[in-house]
Amino acid sequence: MHPLILHHWHRFLGKVHRARIAFLSKGFRQSLSRARSGLGPSRLGARIPIEEQTCGAGKPGRPQLLFIDGTTPSPDRDSGSLRLFTLMRRLVDSGYAVDFLPDDNRAAGRYTADLMAAGIGVIAIPDVPSPSSWLRENHRRYRAVVVCRYHLARTWFPLLRCLPDRPRLVLDTVDLHHIRELREARVRGNRALARAARRTRKWELAAVRDADTVWVVSPVERKALLDEVPGLSVEVIPNLHESKAGVPPHENRSGILFVGSGRHPPNQDAVDWFVRDILPLVRRKLIGCQAHIVGEGLVPAGAESYGLVVHGHVEDMTPLLESCLVGIAPLRYGAGVKGKINQYMAHGVPVVATTCATEGMQLQDGLDVLEADTASAYADAIIRLHNDPVLWQRLSTGGGINIDRHFSFESALPSIHRTFGTPAAPRT
Repeated sequence: MHPLILHHWHRFLGKVHRARIAFLSKGFRQSLSRARSGLGPSRLGARIPIEEQTCGAGKPGRPQLLFIDGTTPSPDRDSGSLRLFTLMRRLVDSGYAVDFLPDDNRAAGRYTADLMAAGIGVIAIPDVPSPSSWLRENHRRYRAVVVCRYHLARTWFPLLRCLPDRPRLVLDTVDLHHIRELREARVRGNRALARAARRTRKWELAAVRDADTVWVVSPVERKALLDEVPGLSVEVIPNLHESKAGVPPHENRSGILFVGSGRHPPNQDAVDWFVRDILPLVRRKLIGCQAHIVGEGLVPAGAESYGLVVHGHVEDMTPLLESCLVGIAPLRYGAGVKGKINQYMAHGVPVVATTCATEGMQLQDGLDVLEADTASAYADAIIRLHNDPVLWQRLSTGGGINIDRHFSFESALPSIHRTFGTPAAPRT
């Protein structure tokens, strides 16, 4: 099949498959609401005018990289966007030239402006010429093309692989989608979702095999891929954060904080479980304890009757991160690395999390996190942190050390250099 036909065919199949996953996970009404929420002004702007595109933002002689994702990253709205934006910005600062291509060809207001302000070229492929024509004319400028998520790799890799002197092809998995979907199917006992997840696995592993290098976010997912595809070139590029100094102490804080986008099914399930089974146990011992729920489209069942503070999207999380006493991640399924845990720890907020949520984060129960997988154990851990300032401080300090050791840009540099090579000089 011609690469351009394959490009559009895989795009169509991917959209149908992801719509089916959403339907099986959320139901018709919620999946439709989710689709509409993804088409708001911040997500779907006008096409990027060709005359306003910037391309090749780096200085001559710098290794030039092209990143492709579905939409322009919105780092204040989801963990994947924050990771991508931070990575591209730090690559520019470290001496690489970086361009970003949104697969939807849409401008995203201030998010597009923020990329350009960080020295990242923002480009879009016009309707004419075709994507394959644009790649033939421009691919030689790039040392590597990083395509985010398996379904985009399935559309873009066929076009890139047929080019002479093609760039290195990197698949950034973000998380292993098939693992997350299979876990959700088990939790829900949903056989149809399990069948769809097995299709995701087939396609995701095909994209993995088609890449020159695969990025994962944790050593656990690296091992999972190598078990499936021995000899694969796999690098760990984690979430990227910086630990904050001057963390407000235990005595100046109160309450519980959950952060997560409602468009991500594990978050809605986690909040519903917390509100239904955990929070009532907490309030037997901590009468009046407030629980703050932050996230676009995240509305817990029975929020009003439980007295939750539901914030929706919050652009600046700093006030909540500096005033809440405990960050929670009661996820019952998922994959990858949990950005909410990174965010809590970077701000010195101790975390109570399930073992599913801490997977691959190189955390130790009692040292830099409290782990609990039942409602009673989870409630007890939250109560302990409220009542034990010494334990609170130990976890607050340990979380910051974990961020510096495993989730800083410096910790990712060896993997970055193995993927792209070393730039000639840092940015001046």
